[in-house]
Amino acid sequence: MQFSTRSALAALLMATDALACGKGYHHRTKPTTLSTIVIATPVPSSTPVATILPTVVEPSSSPASSSSSSSSVVVEPSTTSSSTSAASTPTTPATSGLTTDEQAALDSQNSARADVGATALTWDAGLASDALEWAQHLASTAGSSGSLTHSTTTSDGENLYWQSNSDSPYANAANAWVGEKDLYNGEAITGSGNFEEYGHYTQIIWASTSKIGMAVASDGSGGYYVVARYNPAGNVIGETPSSG
Repeated sequence: MQFSTRSALAALLMATDALACGKGYHHRTKPTTLSTIVIATPVPSSTPVATILPTVVEPSSSPASSSSSSSSVVVEPSTTSSSTSAASTPTTPATSGLTTDEQAALDSQNSARADVGATALTWDAGLASDALEWAQHLASTAGSSGSLTHSTTTSDGENLYWQSNSDSPYANAANAWVGEKDLYNGEAITGSGNFEEYGHYTQIIWASTSKIGMAVASDGSGGYYVVARYNPAGNVIGETPSSG
């Protein structure tokens, strides 16, 4: 998540098989089917691992803008209010052209949104293209380390994830982020405390967020980086998912 100053709050979470990262405060995982993601400090493992990271955004004096190019980010509230209507029974829009894995990831996140009365996200090709660019950057610069770093050139919400094998990376990432639900107690976003433990989830269910795009890039050593971009970005400091 990013602050209005666009500085990213990056929280790195290590898991038995995956790593996930959520962009700081809106401004902005490594599991496999063989293991369970643990949101805690990194621990050595002989099995694949995943990483997760969220982000945050600071409030600004003018409406927060979001671009088509961004783990979980926190955004500071703007001086202008935005109204968001939430459907009572949101459903995943029929999406053509998505792979089975991509559709599973979209369905998982929209199911989480439906649980809190938020409207379903729609897949956006522009966001997916931007996500691919960043995923390829991470794969080429971090390699098989699984190191997750948020983009500093996007105002979109961003969730990051890495896993050490090719098994359903999109769905695994989405499920890892949604799995943070039990760690969130409804508090307003601050970007501190245990934010990194639930920031991916709050970005996913952020009421005003309406579009998503995801992409995966191989690190060339068996690992895969997953980047999800959200627009408008969520995790606005001082707000809750339902008020944002």
